[in-house]
This record gives sequence, structure tokens and C-alpha cells, in this order.
Amino acid sequence: MTLRFGTVSNNILDAIGDTPLLHLDGIYAKIEFLNPSGSIKTHIAKYMIERAEREGLLKPGDTIVEATSGNTGNALSMVAAVKGYRMLVVMPEGLSSERVAISRAFGAEVLFCGNFHVNEALARAKQLGEQPGYFCPSQFESEWNVEENREILGPEILAQLPAGCVPDALVLGVGTGGTLIGVGQAFRAVNPQVRLFAMEPSESCTILCGEIASHTIEGISDGFVPGIFQRHASLVNEVLSVSSVDAVTEMKRLARRHGLFCGPSSGAHMLAAQRIRAKFPELKTVVTVFCDEGEKYLHEYFMLPANMARPASASSWFQMPWLYVIASPQYAMAKPGSSCCAWRNALAASGYSNRCNNKVPRRNAVCAAGECVEVGNEMLPRPAMVCMGAVSCAGVPMDRPAHSIPKISTTR
Repeated sequence: MTLRFGTVSNNILDAIGDTPLLHLDGIYAKIEFLNPSGSIKTHIAKYMIERAEREGLLKPGDTIVEATSGNTGNALSMVAAVKGYRMLVVMPEGLSSERVAISRAFGAEVLFCGNFHVNEALARAKQLGEQPGYFCPSQFESEWNVEENREILGPEILAQLPAGCVPDALVLGVGTGGTLIGVGQAFRAVNPQVRLFAMEPSESCTILCGEIASHTIEGISDGFVPGIFQRHASLVNEVLSVSSVDAVTEMKRLARRHGLFCGPSSGAHMLAAQRIRAKFPELKTVVTVFCDEGEKYLHEYFMLPANMARPASASSWFQMPWLYVIASPQYAMAKPGSSCCAWRNALAASGYSNRCNNKVPRRNAVCAAGECVEVGNEMLPRPAMVCMGAVSCAGVPMDRPAHSIPKISTTR
């Protein structure tokens, strides 16, 4: 019998890596969300911390501090727990509540700076990292990030490809850029003609045109072009974009069709890889990565009250990224097309929790007025109010239990 772990392991860090490489719909997908802490970032977390230990930059009793949109914070928190360091995760508000909860579960302190984009958190983490007793891995800048992907993850993927098969293309979103560049360098060593494709959300094409906006593909396009990508941009052949809506739809398809419960970036990667394969049929071996687990997005895309049954036929409103209906004694008003900020303010005015994640597409905001509220092409009967994009039970009255949320009807 061949076992992945043939003997007793030292700790959970021994389980990092050696994840499956699947061939799905013509694309080779590395299933990195199976790593401990639930994402690909476990690789660089362990690697950078152990490099810092060897070089004397991190000593017992020190605090690790890092700016993150969530996954690296989760991974570093796990590594810090195993090795006995304190961990300070610096991240913006407006990201999935599960990412915050996971870091805290590992014993980390979470410091919020800014909203959705990582810019402010990055500046704060750098400032703290310069103080005695702190170490900041600097994932967006560090060549250790690239090095790990070039020396460990890249060769792992190459070893898993079928005999005689070399990669023709690598398609990845840009968070830090470390995976695209590092794995790309490993691929170039065996195929100098391999093409590297960077992907970003169509709502926030920062690399392509300098646009910075909210989107729902968490973990990429964090509000700036990372230093790693800037230094190695000449290695990248092309940049393409995928919409948040398409990414989420594909994420759900991967779960239902292939049993792969992964996050939105994985959906975006799959779509981008398929588009590249269709556009360039000569690229036979197209590789991508499924980066993080779907469990990190339960509240955003999958949670409904336990007694609420899914309709037999999915309505248009049910296909939206997140829909929450609340009983409202006073109708908080927000005009059609309003931003999530307008919804948050309206909720607060009616005495509701206002923890909203600012990620509602403007076209999805609706108005609670008249006898019904309109959501897409469906009408929901009063008394109801709809808030999309809410996280952490944003629609639950602060003075009422969650079970008071009513069932909803999609009958016109």
C-alpha cells in the first residue's frame, strides 16, 4: 500500500504540499485548497518563516505581522501557532468573515485597516515590522515568495504531469504575483516557450489599465500592482480579465459538477484557462491552480437559514452572489442602483447591524417600496427588505434573534 504519510508526522506543517493535479475539462488544475489552513498560501507562509528563522530575523518571543486579504493571514497564523510565535494579521474590512475567523481560531490578533483593498494594511504592517520584536514577511515584495514557488511548487506540478508532457501555458490571477512568476520560472526551465497569462477581475483591471474598484474575486487585485509583478512583468505574455459574476458562477459549477468546493478565484482561473485554450489551440497543456477552499465563503455565497428550502427551480434572485431578506418594521429606503454604502446607511437608520462588505454590484441594489420589492425579475412580498452583499448577518436586527428572519416566497 502506498501512503502519502508513511509514518507519524512531526506536526501539521508536514501536510503542506503534494496536493492532487487534476485534468478537468481539458485543463490541468492543481488543487491547492487542500493544504492545511485551506489555501495555496501555506507554502510561502512556512517557507518565509523558516527562512527568517535561519537568517536570524525571527526569534522566540517575536511577533509575525503581515498585510493580507485573508489567505496568507490564515496560513501564517497556523504556522505561528505551530512554532509558538505571536501573530498579528493586518487586513482590510469588507472581506469574507470566515477568513477573519480562521486567523483568530489559530490564536492570531486581527487589526483592520482600510476597506477591501490592502493598501492601508500594507503600510501599517510595514511600519510595525520595522519595530523591535516584529517580523514582516512582506509577501507582496519578497523574492522568497518567488523562490518557494520556483523551487518547490513548480517542480511539484511538473512531476505530476503525464510522462513526456511539458506545460504550454500557465494561467493565474495576480495577488502577490509570486505563484505566477515563480511557477512560471520553473516551467520555463523545461519549456522556454511556455506562455504566462495573468488574470484580474474585469471590475478592477489594475494591471491592464490602472483601475481600482471593488470585486468579489478575493485574493487578487488588492488595490495596487505588487512589487513582485512589477519586477518580473517582462516574463508575462498577456493579461486577461474575468468578471466577478462569471467567477462565482463557475465556482458553484465546480462544486456541483466536480465536487470541488473552492473559492471564486478558482472559478476565475478555470474560466481564464479555458478561454486561453480556446483562443490558442496550439497550447495543449494549460495549467492553473485552485487556490482556496469554498468554506472561506460560506456566508457570502452558500448560507441560508436552516429552515429555508431552496426553490425547486432556481429563481433569478437565487443566482446572485448573496441574498438576504429581513423582516423590517420600518422600511429602510435605498433607491434602485444604490451602492452597498447606501444600503448600509439605510439599514443603520432602521436599527439594523451595519456590517456590510461594500461588494454589491450597483446593478443589483434594489428598492423596498410598494407592495413588493423587485429583485432581478422576481417580486418578493412585503414585509421584506433585501440587502445583497451583506456579511456577518448584516441584515439581522441587533435586538432580535437570527431565527426571526422569515422564509421568503418567489411567487409573483
